[in-house]
Amino acid sequence: MKSKFYLIIPLLFCKMIIAQESFPNLEDNPSWKVVNTITSYPETQTLLEYQLENDTLINSVIYQKITNDAGYIRLLNDKVYYRLKSDSKDFLLYDFDLNVSDTVYCGFNLNESNDLDSIKYWVIHMDSVILEDGKHKRLTMNYNPTNDYVASMDWIEGVGSTIHPFYSSISLGVPGSSKELLCFHLGSTKIFQNSSYSDCSITTSLNDVQKKKKHSNISESLFRLCYC
Repeated sequence: MKSKFYLIIPLLFCKMIIAQESFPNLEDNPSWKVVNTITSYPETQTLLEYQLENDTLINSVIYQKITNDAGYIRLLNDKVYYRLKSDSKDFLLYDFDLNVSDTVYCGFNLNESNDLDSIKYWVIHMDSVILEDGKHKRLTMNYNPTNDYVASMDWIEGVGSTIHPFYSSISLGVPGSSKELLCFHLGSTKIFQNSSYSDCSITTSLNDVQKKKKHSNISESLFRLCYC
């Protein structure tokens, strides 16, 4: 009986080690860097930085406030909920329990006057990606289920969207602008580095951005059209 007990403990311990959080929380000390490119002439780029600031109680529910007035999030199992303001309503930001062909309503267009506050997306692909801390689940989300280049974005479990971790907080429909995740850190450890850029610093990375934008793909153009 004693031997069976000791066999179970390592299995449970291993399961805890490989388990991947759906999204980082305040205790993980996460930080994201996003490249914001304005493609009008002359092209300009800036670096946007986000962290989780503090716990905030809203309607008796604990949220985590995002820096730069980017909103609030709360985690519930494999789901992440988002609200732009403390007095606004929740939207589903992520659901990492989805499977291929599942649909989900993402919280875009939060400020639309016609109440079009959520956009239907399809999961068209699911795989994994190896980052600095191990394997992460990845979901490819599409505005159109039949074309893999239409308004596509990847959700990486434990990191967020490759467009913007809090994509609901920004105006994705601004003509001539694009955003993409550059780096993600947990504390001082870099977990994610956008492979298109050399590092997380604004100078070298933005030089890479200028080179890359000369070969921009059709997905970004169509993505902006969807939200104009």
